[in-house]
Amino acid sequence: MTETAEIAATGLFDAAWYARVHPDIVAAGIAPEDHYARFGEAEGRPPNAYFDVIDYRARAGHIGDMSPLLHYARHGEAADMAPGPNFDPAWYRDAYDLPRSTSALADFLRNRASRRRLPCRDLYVAARSGPYATLPPDSDMFEVIIADRRRKALPTEAAIIGQSGLFDANHYLINGSDVHEAALDPIEHFCGFGWREGRQPNIYFNTAWYLRTNPEVERLGINPLCHYILEGEAAGRRPVVYFDPLWYRATYDVPPERLALAHFLERRRSQTVSPNAAFDLAWYLKTYAQQVGPNRDPFAHYLQTGTYRDVWPAPDFDPVAWRRRTIGRRTRHFQWRLHPDTDNPLIRQLHEAYR
Repeated sequence: MTETAEIAATGLFDAAWYARVHPDIVAAGIAPEDHYARFGEAEGRPPNAYFDVIDYRARAGHIGDMSPLLHYARHGEAADMAPGPNFDPAWYRDAYDLPRSTSALADFLRNRASRRRLPCRDLYVAARSGPYATLPPDSDMFEVIIADRRRKALPTEAAIIGQSGLFDANHYLINGSDVHEAALDPIEHFCGFGWREGRQPNIYFNTAWYLRTNPEVERLGINPLCHYILEGEAAGRRPVVYFDPLWYRATYDVPPERLALAHFLERRRSQTVSPNAAFDLAWYLKTYAQQVGPNRDPFAHYLQTGTYRDVWPAPDFDPVAWRRRTIGRRTRHFQWRLHPDTDNPLIRQLHEAYR
């Protein structure tokens, strides 16, 4: 087999892309595969948008006169070596459950037009936001993203979160004294470390639970709050079991450009909005007005109080009967061990119903 044929057989040479970005070879009438094998690789021309010949030579070390592309196909990818800064074969294989016998880069090149597969985790935010998500379907979105990445013009996780209205810096710092004491930017800390540590950006976003109930997000290893902002809310995924974004948006006529959760967080202390259909806000305020008091989130009050006491969230939900049917009688002993997720009747019911 000739080197030209072997390069073509790897599935890593993108002839159409090569011809498009190197119009001189088209003008010369040379087949892209032949040009790459005879001249292009030696000139440092990449075989596809994700393989950097010069960068790979530096990563691979001493490969002599061997073709960098063939070295990658034979040895490099199996050793989880990146072909360039915009493709991560080890991450890709894990994220999309590929067998070791399948080339991760070849698989991506075959599937990139679908836009559902990412070349690396770092490009998730760009791929799902801004102008990139609205590019014509026949264009290679990732080529545009990579060009902007070189110019350092990509949207960042911190920028997406900062503009969303979903990050409560006070909440984050109160519950993260180490971040406060180190004088770190709370959003930057959350993006770099916090979400991996299970820290919450606001009282209505449970990071660990969101990952658990959205296994694709956990498998991809991407920032769960960014996923919620860019995809999750629109798909009806809940940030916490007791906030229903689709019901909330329809009930309170949230403008399409606003996030339902941001709308709720902004108004929750006004006592005019409920996070879900099971909590009867007007009835609860009328029944427990004195205990709730002014300028306080009624559902947050119920969340805690309903864990320790038989407080009704609505006239048709009897917590006493529910406890008797499911977890037995409430006891005053060991109340310090009670938690809303496991001991609040309504929250337990919401967990059982949500998938």
